[in-house]
Amino acid sequence: MGADSTKSRRSLANRLRNAVALALFASAAAGAARADNDTYRMRVRGLTDVPYPSYQGDRCTTIEGSREAVWKILTNPRWASQWLLTDLDAVVPLSAKLKKGSALTKGEVLVLGVETKDGPRTVELTVLVAVENQLLALAVTKDDDVISPGAANLIYTFVLETPEAGKTDLYWATHYDSDSPLAAAFSPLKGGKRRYEARVERGLLVLWGLSEASVSLEKLRAAAPPAVRPAAPTATPTPSKKRPRRKGEP
Repeated sequence: MGADSTKSRRSLANRLRNAVALALFASAAAGAARADNDTYRMRVRGLTDVPYPSYQGDRCTTIEGSREAVWKILTNPRWASQWLLTDLDAVVPLSAKLKKGSALTKGEVLVLGVETKDGPRTVELTVLVAVENQLLALAVTKDDDVISPGAANLIYTFVLETPEAGKTDLYWATHYDSDSPLAAAFSPLKGGKRRYEARVERGLLVLWGLSEASVSLEKLRAAAPPAVRPAAPTATPTPSKKRPRRKGEP
């Protein structure tokens, strides 16, 4: 009885190991297939030495405006918290600033201050690639599970293209690995991929709204008639004093 029980446990353990090995192999094969079709990885080739994690998908929105106008919104730290932290539970944006300079150029660090249910946190995203009006890649380099719970090496890549005059297609791609090989094999991030996709969709919606509002405002400014300033008031002449009459004058 004891020998049979031992054999049964060994058989079960062997089957489990084989299942895990098969799942890991399938996961690796799927990752390799995604890498072969990963146009974003090809776009950043030669522009950064940071290895890209697994491609998890992308989303796109079309904005009525030029790439220059969309780029201004995308790279303005003032708006970063609005679209990067959208759809995060119990996270309140507090501040956004650049650590080194005044523009999101390669090597710059975007620092976001947030309030969470566990107290204040700081999120940092480092610019891996920045090609003006064309391509931006941000890597989450300090997070404390605010943006990327359950993910390792999270990178966001943004591509701007012109489908037709006056319009911009803004693509947002997500790359990350799970922080657990088993989780990646059986249930990636426990539904995390859907969560990340939903967050990207809402973030793109915010970027769409900010960009179109900015473009509309610029059009209104351009169409507004020039302000007419009132003419400077004319100085009131001082009346001359009457010359006193002399004796004998009428």
